[in-house]
Amino acid sequence: MTAANRSGWAAINRMMTERGMAAPTAGGSVLADFDTILAAVVPELAGRVKAVAFDAETR
Repeated sequence: MTAANRSGWAAINRMMTERGMAAPTAGGSVLADFDTILAAVVPELAGRVKAVAFDAETR
């Protein structure tokens, strides 16, 4: 994982925490809730980005 990816995930985690959301621990939950999470965290990307896979090794 690159430094940019790590900082991107850190930003998403921070925004989720600020909104009282908890990151799901299972990959299936992340994929199932991706649209909701994305709309809450980065609304300008809602409808433009699609989650297609989850790799627990890259968290």
